[in-house]
Amino acid sequence: MLRGRIVNILPQCTLVFSNGSVIKFPFKTKHNLYDIIDENDNLLTRSYAKIDFENKFKYLKNKFALINKARHFFKQNGFEEVLTNKLKKQYLQERHIKKLKTKHGFLVPSFEIEHKKLLCLGFEKIFELNFAYRDDFEDFWHSKEFLMLEWYRAFEKPQKIIDDFKHLCIYLNNSNNVLKTLSGNIINFNNVCFHTYRELFLKHLHLDIESNFDKNKIIIKHHLETNLTKLQVLDFLFATYIEKKLGKNCIDIVYDFPHYTFLAKKEDKYFKRFEFYIDGIEIANCYEEENDFSKLNKYFNHYTDKEFIDFMSFGMPPASGIAFGFDRILKLLVKNH
Repeated sequence: MLRGRIVNILPQCTLVFSNGSVIKFPFKTKHNLYDIIDENDNLLTRSYAKIDFENKFKYLKNKFALINKARHFFKQNGFEEVLTNKLKKQYLQERHIKKLKTKHGFLVPSFEIEHKKLLCLGFEKIFELNFAYRDDFEDFWHSKEFLMLEWYRAFEKPQKIIDDFKHLCIYLNNSNNVLKTLSGNIINFNNVCFHTYRELFLKHLHLDIESNFDKNKIIIKHHLETNLTKLQVLDFLFATYIEKKLGKNCIDIVYDFPHYTFLAKKEDKYFKRFEFYIDGIEIANCYEEENDFSKLNKYFNHYTDKEFIDFMSFGMPPASGIAFGFDRILKLLVKNH
Protein backbone atom coordinates (compact mmCIF):
# COMPACT_ATOMS: atom_id res chain seq x y z
CA MET A 1 0.00 0.00 0.00
CA LEU A 2 1.23 3.49 -0.88
CA ARG A 3 1.48 6.10 1.84
CA GLY A 4 3.26 9.40 2.32
CA ARG A 5 3.37 12.88 3.80
CA ILE A 6 1.14 15.49 2.14
CA VAL A 7 3.30 18.18 0.51
CA ASN A 8 0.73 19.81 -1.79
CA ILE A 9 -3.05 19.81 -2.08
CA LEU A 10 -4.44 20.56 -5.54
CA PRO A 11 -8.09 20.73 -6.76
CA GLN A 12 -7.97 17.30 -8.42
CA CYS A 13 -5.10 15.53 -6.71
CA THR A 14 -2.81 15.37 -3.68
CA LEU A 15 0.98 15.19 -3.80
CA VAL A 16 2.66 13.14 -1.12
CA PHE A 17 6.30 12.57 -0.28
CA SER A 18 7.01 8.85 -0.09
CA ASN A 19 10.34 7.04 0.14
CA GLY A 20 12.33 9.98 -1.19
CA SER A 21 10.02 10.86 -4.10
CA VAL A 22 6.87 12.90 -4.71
CA ILE A 23 3.92 10.82 -5.95
CA LYS A 24 0.36 11.78 -6.94
CA PHE A 25 -2.83 10.51 -5.36
CA PRO A 26 -5.84 11.07 -7.72
CA PHE A 27 -8.03 12.87 -5.18
CA LYS A 28 -8.13 16.06 -3.14
CA THR A 29 -7.39 15.01 0.41
CA LYS A 30 -9.63 15.96 3.28
CA HIS A 31 -6.61 16.19 5.58
CA ASN A 32 -4.03 18.92 6.20
CA LEU A 33 -0.65 19.74 4.73
CA TYR A 34 2.13 17.49 6.14
CA ASP A 35 -0.27 14.90 7.55
CA ILE A 36 0.65 11.32 6.60
CA ILE A 37 -2.05 9.46 4.64
CA ASP A 38 -2.46 6.29 2.58
CA GLU A 39 -3.68 5.88 -1.00
CA ASN A 40 -7.29 5.71 0.23
CA ASP A 41 -7.00 9.05 2.07
CA ASN A 42 -6.93 7.40 5.47
CA LEU A 43 -5.10 9.49 8.07
CA LEU A 44 -2.06 7.63 9.45
CA THR A 45 -0.37 10.44 11.41
CA ARG A 46 -1.52 13.96 12.15
CA SER A 47 1.11 16.71 11.85
CA TYR A 48 0.88 19.26 14.65
CA ALA A 49 4.27 20.98 14.26
CA LYS A 50 5.48 23.30 11.51
CA ILE A 51 8.99 22.69 10.18
CA ASP A 52 10.76 23.48 6.92
CA PHE A 53 10.19 19.93 5.76
CA GLU A 54 11.52 20.10 2.20
CA ASN A 55 14.75 21.91 3.02
CA LYS A 56 15.42 19.90 6.16
CA PHE A 57 14.99 16.63 4.31
CA LYS A 58 17.12 17.81 1.38
CA TYR A 59 19.94 18.98 3.67
CA LEU A 60 20.06 15.75 5.66
CA LYS A 61 19.88 13.59 2.54
CA ASN A 62 22.79 15.52 1.03
CA LYS A 63 24.72 15.34 4.31
CA PHE A 64 24.34 11.57 4.59
CA ALA A 65 25.27 11.17 0.92
CA LEU A 66 28.51 13.12 1.49
CA ILE A 67 29.34 11.01 4.53
CA ASN A 68 28.93 7.88 2.42
CA LYS A 69 30.98 9.43 -0.40
CA ALA A 70 33.83 10.19 2.00
CA ARG A 71 33.86 6.59 3.20
CA HIS A 72 33.82 5.35 -0.39
CA PHE A 73 36.72 7.64 -1.30
CA PHE A 74 38.99 6.13 1.33
CA LYS A 75 37.95 2.54 0.74
CA GLN A 76 38.57 2.81 -3.00
CA ASN A 77 42.02 4.22 -2.19
CA GLY A 78 43.00 1.25 -0.07
CA PHE A 79 42.32 2.64 3.42
CA GLU A 80 40.85 0.52 6.17
CA GLU A 81 37.95 2.02 8.11
CA VAL A 82 38.45 1.77 11.87
CA LEU A 83 36.32 2.40 14.94
CA THR A 84 37.89 3.59 18.18
CA ASN A 85 36.80 4.31 21.75
CA LYS A 86 35.12 7.66 22.47
CA LEU A 87 35.19 7.52 26.28
CA LYS A 88 38.59 7.48 27.99
CA LYS A 89 39.53 7.50 31.65
CA GLN A 90 42.69 9.47 30.83
CA TYR A 91 43.77 11.62 27.91
CA LEU A 92 46.67 13.79 26.81
CA GLN A 93 46.94 17.38 27.95
CA GLU A 94 46.85 19.73 24.94
CA ARG A 95 47.20 23.50 25.13
CA HIS A 96 44.47 24.47 22.69
CA ILE A 97 41.89 21.79 23.45
CA LYS A 98 39.34 21.80 26.27
CA LYS A 99 37.98 18.31 26.82
CA LEU A 100 34.49 17.36 27.94
CA LYS A 101 34.68 15.40 31.17
CA THR A 102 31.96 13.10 32.48
CA LYS A 103 31.85 11.15 35.74
CA HIS A 104 33.02 8.15 33.71
CA GLY A 105 35.96 9.89 32.02
CA PHE A 106 36.75 12.12 29.04
CA LEU A 107 34.91 12.23 25.74
CA VAL A 108 37.68 12.17 23.15
CA PRO A 109 38.47 15.44 21.28
CA SER A 110 40.10 13.48 18.43
CA PHE A 111 40.96 9.91 17.44
CA GLU A 112 44.72 10.55 17.25
CA ILE A 113 45.83 8.49 20.24
CA GLU A 114 43.84 5.39 19.31
CA HIS A 115 44.90 5.62 15.67
CA LYS A 116 48.56 5.78 16.63
CA LYS A 117 48.15 2.62 18.66
CA LEU A 118 46.88 0.96 15.49
CA LEU A 119 49.90 2.24 13.54
CA CYS A 120 52.14 0.64 16.17
CA LEU A 121 50.37 -2.69 15.57
CA GLY A 122 51.04 -2.60 11.83
CA PHE A 123 48.04 -0.82 10.28
CA GLU A 124 49.35 1.46 7.52
CA LYS A 125 46.40 3.28 5.90
CA ILE A 126 43.45 3.96 8.21
CA PHE A 127 40.57 6.41 8.46
CA GLU A 128 37.68 7.11 10.80
CA LEU A 129 34.65 9.37 10.31
CA ASN A 130 32.91 9.72 13.64
CA PHE A 131 31.86 12.10 16.41
CA ALA A 132 34.40 13.94 18.56
CA TYR A 133 33.78 16.17 21.58
CA ARG A 134 35.26 19.43 22.87
CA ASP A 135 34.21 21.88 25.54
CA ASP A 136 34.12 24.67 22.98
CA PHE A 137 31.83 27.69 22.62
CA GLU A 138 29.05 27.10 20.12
CA ASP A 139 28.33 29.05 16.96
CA PHE A 140 27.85 28.35 13.25
CA TRP A 141 31.29 26.73 12.97
CA HIS A 142 31.74 25.27 16.48
CA SER A 143 29.87 22.63 18.44
CA LYS A 144 30.58 20.50 21.48
CA GLU A 145 29.75 17.39 19.45
CA PHE A 146 30.91 17.36 15.85
CA LEU A 147 31.89 15.07 13.00
CA MET A 148 35.63 14.53 12.67
CA LEU A 149 37.39 12.76 9.83
CA GLU A 150 40.91 11.53 10.57
CA TRP A 151 43.24 9.49 8.40
CA TYR A 152 46.82 8.31 8.70
CA ARG A 153 49.44 6.99 6.31
CA ALA A 154 52.43 5.09 7.67
CA PHE A 155 55.76 5.69 5.90
CA GLU A 156 54.46 8.84 4.15
CA LYS A 157 55.19 12.58 4.38
CA PRO A 158 52.51 15.30 4.75
CA GLN A 159 52.51 15.99 0.99
CA LYS A 160 50.69 12.69 0.47
CA ILE A 161 48.04 13.73 3.01
CA ILE A 162 47.72 17.11 1.27
CA ASP A 163 47.08 15.29 -2.03
CA ASP A 164 44.44 13.13 -0.29
CA PHE A 165 42.76 16.26 1.06
CA LYS A 166 42.65 18.00 -2.31
CA HIS A 167 41.30 14.96 -4.14
CA LEU A 168 38.73 14.29 -1.40
CA CYS A 169 37.37 17.85 -1.62
CA ILE A 170 37.02 17.55 -5.39
CA TYR A 171 35.33 14.15 -5.05
CA LEU A 172 32.87 15.44 -2.45
CA ASN A 173 32.15 18.42 -4.71
CA ASN A 174 30.82 16.07 -7.43
CA SER A 175 34.25 15.87 -9.12
CA ASN A 176 34.12 19.63 -9.70
CA ASN A 177 37.36 21.51 -8.98
CA VAL A 178 35.52 24.76 -8.29
CA LEU A 179 33.25 25.59 -5.34
CA LYS A 180 31.26 28.80 -4.98
CA THR A 181 30.85 29.40 -1.24
CA LEU A 182 27.97 31.04 0.58
CA SER A 183 30.09 34.18 0.93
CA GLY A 184 30.49 34.36 -2.86
CA ASN A 185 34.13 33.28 -3.08
CA ILE A 186 35.23 30.92 -5.85
CA ILE A 187 37.53 28.21 -4.45
CA ASN A 188 39.62 26.10 -6.81
CA PHE A 189 40.42 22.88 -4.97
CA ASN A 190 43.17 22.07 -7.46
CA ASN A 191 45.15 25.08 -6.25
CA VAL A 192 47.05 24.82 -2.98
CA CYS A 193 49.00 27.84 -1.71
CA PHE A 194 51.57 27.57 1.08
CA HIS A 195 52.41 30.31 3.59
CA THR A 196 54.73 30.30 6.56
CA TYR A 197 53.25 31.45 9.84
CA ARG A 198 55.84 34.22 10.03
CA GLU A 199 55.22 35.60 6.53
CA LEU A 200 51.47 35.94 7.19
CA PHE A 201 52.17 38.27 10.13
CA LEU A 202 54.55 40.27 7.94
CA LYS A 203 52.03 40.45 5.10
CA HIS A 204 48.87 41.29 7.03
CA LEU A 205 50.15 43.05 10.15
CA HIS A 206 53.63 44.23 9.12
CA LEU A 207 54.85 42.48 12.23
CA ASP A 208 57.98 40.36 12.49
CA ILE A 209 57.18 37.82 15.18
CA GLU A 210 60.76 36.62 15.42
CA SER A 211 62.50 39.93 16.01
CA ASN A 212 61.54 43.20 17.68
CA PHE A 213 58.33 41.62 18.97
CA ASP A 214 57.00 43.78 21.80
CA LYS A 215 54.37 41.67 23.53
CA ASN A 216 53.44 44.33 26.09
CA LYS A 217 52.90 46.95 23.41
CA ILE A 218 50.46 44.65 21.60
CA ILE A 219 48.66 43.81 24.85
CA ILE A 220 48.13 47.49 25.58
CA LYS A 221 47.07 48.30 22.01
CA HIS A 222 44.44 45.55 21.89
CA HIS A 223 43.35 45.75 25.56
CA LEU A 224 44.34 42.17 26.30
CA GLU A 225 44.97 40.52 29.64
CA THR A 226 48.39 41.44 30.94
CA ASN A 227 49.39 37.89 31.88
CA LEU A 228 49.13 36.44 28.36
CA THR A 229 52.15 34.60 26.94
CA LYS A 230 53.68 35.45 23.57
CA LEU A 231 52.01 32.39 22.04
CA GLN A 232 48.61 33.46 23.36
CA VAL A 233 49.10 36.94 21.94
CA LEU A 234 50.06 35.44 18.57
CA ASP A 235 46.99 33.20 18.65
CA PHE A 236 44.80 36.25 19.26
CA LEU A 237 46.35 38.24 16.41
CA PHE A 238 46.18 35.33 13.99
CA ALA A 239 42.53 34.51 14.78
CA THR A 240 41.44 38.15 14.72
CA TYR A 241 43.32 39.59 11.75
CA ILE A 242 44.71 36.83 9.55
CA GLU A 243 42.79 33.57 9.30
CA LYS A 244 39.60 35.16 7.95
CA LYS A 245 41.60 36.29 4.90
CA LEU A 246 42.84 32.80 4.03
CA GLY A 247 41.44 30.32 1.54
CA LYS A 248 39.44 32.82 -0.49
CA ASN A 249 40.24 31.33 -3.91
CA CYS A 250 42.28 28.21 -3.19
CA ILE A 251 43.21 25.89 -0.34
CA ASP A 252 45.63 27.91 1.81
CA ILE A 253 48.05 25.93 3.98
CA VAL A 254 49.98 27.53 6.83
CA TYR A 255 53.20 25.85 8.01
CA ASP A 256 56.45 26.47 9.94
CA PHE A 257 54.74 27.10 13.25
CA PRO A 258 57.09 28.31 16.01
CA HIS A 259 54.56 27.13 18.62
CA TYR A 260 55.12 24.03 20.63
CA THR A 261 52.89 21.49 18.85
CA PHE A 262 52.31 18.29 20.74
CA LEU A 263 53.12 15.07 18.82
CA ALA A 264 54.41 16.81 15.66
CA LYS A 265 58.01 16.44 14.50
CA LYS A 266 60.29 19.44 14.84
CA GLU A 267 62.80 20.50 12.21
CA ASP A 268 65.24 23.25 13.21
CA LYS A 269 63.01 25.60 15.23
CA TYR A 270 59.70 24.83 13.50
CA PHE A 271 57.12 22.11 14.01
CA LYS A 272 55.96 20.09 11.00
CA ARG A 273 52.33 21.06 11.33
CA PHE A 274 50.12 22.23 8.45
CA GLU A 275 46.83 24.12 8.91
CA PHE A 276 44.34 24.06 6.02
CA TYR A 277 42.00 27.00 5.33
CA ILE A 278 39.01 27.27 3.02
CA ASP A 279 36.92 30.47 2.82
CA GLY A 280 38.48 31.92 5.97
CA ILE A 281 37.79 28.80 8.03
CA GLU A 282 40.37 26.48 9.55
CA ILE A 283 39.24 23.15 8.17
CA ALA A 284 42.01 20.69 9.05
CA ASN A 285 45.33 20.12 10.82
CA CYS A 286 48.02 17.81 9.45
CA TYR A 287 51.19 16.64 11.21
CA GLU A 288 54.28 14.78 10.28
CA GLU A 289 53.93 12.67 13.41
CA GLU A 290 56.61 12.53 16.06
CA ASN A 291 57.47 8.87 16.60
CA ASP A 292 60.70 9.19 18.60
CA PHE A 293 59.68 7.97 22.03
CA SER A 294 62.78 9.41 23.70
CA LYS A 295 61.64 12.89 22.60
CA LEU A 296 58.01 12.34 23.54
CA ASN A 297 58.61 10.73 26.91
CA LYS A 298 59.57 13.96 28.69
CA TYR A 299 56.14 15.44 27.89
CA PHE A 300 54.14 12.56 29.38
CA ASN A 301 52.61 12.91 32.82
CA HIS A 302 50.15 11.07 35.03
CA TYR A 303 47.19 12.41 33.03
CA THR A 304 48.38 10.62 29.92
CA ASP A 305 46.79 7.44 28.58
CA LYS A 306 49.16 4.80 30.01
CA GLU A 307 48.40 2.36 27.20
CA PHE A 308 49.44 5.00 24.66
CA ILE A 309 52.83 5.31 26.37
CA ASP A 310 53.27 1.54 26.16
CA PHE A 311 52.42 1.49 22.46
CA MET A 312 54.70 4.42 21.61
CA SER A 313 57.59 2.88 23.52
CA PHE A 314 57.01 -0.31 21.50
CA GLY A 315 57.49 1.81 18.38
CA MET A 316 55.38 3.67 15.83
CA PRO A 317 56.53 3.80 12.20
CA PRO A 318 57.15 7.15 10.49
CA ALA A 319 53.72 8.51 9.57
CA SER A 320 51.64 11.53 8.65
CA GLY A 321 48.05 12.17 9.66
CA ILE A 322 45.29 14.74 9.56
CA ALA A 323 42.22 15.77 11.56
CA PHE A 324 39.56 17.21 9.24
CA GLY A 325 36.52 19.04 10.65
CA PHE A 326 33.94 17.25 8.54
CA ASP A 327 30.98 19.32 9.77
CA ARG A 328 32.74 22.37 8.35
CA ILE A 329 33.17 20.99 4.85
CA LEU A 330 29.52 19.91 4.99
CA LYS A 331 28.50 23.51 5.70
CA LEU A 332 30.54 24.66 2.70
CA LEU A 333 29.24 21.98 0.33
CA VAL A 334 25.59 21.63 1.37
CA LYS A 335 23.77 24.83 0.65
CA ASN A 336 20.53 24.24 2.57
CA HIS A 337 22.01 23.93 6.07
